[in-house]
Amino acid sequence: MKIFRSKSYKKTNNEFKSLMKHLDKIPKEFVNLVKNKIKPNFQSYMKHLQFDFLPTTNNKLKNYFGVTLPRHLKKLYKTIESIEIYLDLQRIKWEQNHGKNITPIEFFT
Repeated sequence: MKIFRSKSYKKTNNEFKSLMKHLDKIPKEFVNLVKNKIKPNFQSYMKHLQFDFLPTTNNKLKNYFGVTLPRHLKKLYKTIESIEIYLDLQRIKWEQNHGKNITPIEFFT
């Protein structure tokens, strides 16, 4: 939906008003979603467009990874297994650089 991808509050508001005028042209299930979920909270959903200091999401972890990491690392951290593999490789690399072989328990003590 163009409404949620827009970077301008004014444009988003106009798109939403246009959507509300043309509800008869979209599927009934979608109309129910718009009327019951989106419309009552629309102003709240779009506050981040009005105020620059508000993040687009309130998920701090998503904000951190979205801003600080390159795309290939974001993809790497999507599953627990991939994070474990990454940490194991980092541990091996550290051991090679420092000439030590440590277990995970020793690492944290």
